[in-house]
Amino acid sequence: MKEASDSHCDRSAGEHPQDTRFPRLVGRMLDDLVRIGEAQAKIFEINIGTALSTAFDHAIVRTIVATMYLFGGLCLLGAIIVLLRRRLLWWEALAIAGALMIMAGCLTQWVAGRLAARRASRAQLE
Repeated sequence: MKEASDSHCDRSAGEHPQDTRFPRLVGRMLDDLVRIGEAQAKIFEINIGTALSTAFDHAIVRTIVATMYLFGGLCLLGAIIVLLRRRLLWWEALAIAGALMIMAGCLTQWVAGRLAARRASRAQLE
């Protein structure tokens, strides 16, 4: 019995009670950091999953809309060619319709460039 109290006295004389708690505190701190990291990883995974799902949905919608615009444009182009064909030869009707489509494409590209420049300038201001 005396030996146990002597060893307790020796321990308390050589080490402070805080020294024995320090490794436990470091261990708990590391455990907490690991739990925080795991929670952040789960949140990141959920956010990425939602973002990918949203992006995929938008891509599908944009593909459908682009296909509809393409077929609508082809129908309009065919209508213009048939209308011009009533008065002109086939090559003349096709040349006029082709020139109109090239001009429409250039106009669309110019408008898209202006919109992109406007967005970039707004982003720089914010």
